[in-house]
Amino acid sequence: MRIDLRDLENVSDLDKVEILAESLSTRVGSLLSYRSFAEEIAVSDKTIKRWIEIFDRLYLCYLILPYGAPKIKATKKSKKLYMWDWSQVEDPGSRFENLVASHLLKLVDYWQDVLGYRSELRYIRDDKGVECDFVVLREKKPVFAVECKLNDTATSSSLLILKSKMNIPHWYQVHLGDKKKIVDPNFTVLGFQDFCREVDLI
Repeated sequence: MRIDLRDLENVSDLDKVEILAESLSTRVGSLLSYRSFAEEIAVSDKTIKRWIEIFDRLYLCYLILPYGAPKIKATKKSKKLYMWDWSQVEDPGSRFENLVASHLLKLVDYWQDVLGYRSELRYIRDDKGVECDFVVLREKKPVFAVECKLNDTATSSSLLILKSKMNIPHWYQVHLGDKKKIVDPNFTVLGFQDFCREVDLI
């Protein structure tokens, strides 16, 4: 990282940059707070924002924007952070969420680069904090939403709330097991491998 920063960017305080880089994996899946990082490392919010933008360009992490659906008064500005190398994430739940994020990002890149669809990976969060981990957009329209629950197969109440308010064709709750449950015709709880096979057909 020091070599890449030295060659590509004008960054002087490399020790603090390294502290920030090592802290990123502990914030995976959470709303990105530049101020929180700034207080922890003792630099300004603007400096943290610039450093994270550099990490994004160097493929250390990537950021996901919210899907600003007006019907749910959705969050419109806060981003979520994920690591390109999800194996760095220690918490099992966050690591699984990051794994799913990485596969979905590959999917939207494939749709865009190979099939020619304008595609995006986003997340959903309303003004009351009800959240869905991911929503995949194609030609600016939501195609499916995904919630990650590691080993929990109980139906997510948050997903049911958002589903009742939003017109998204497919809803998935994904876990690491092999049990499958059809909640209704467009809401399925299923294992990650089955999920990957189903999404391939959309």
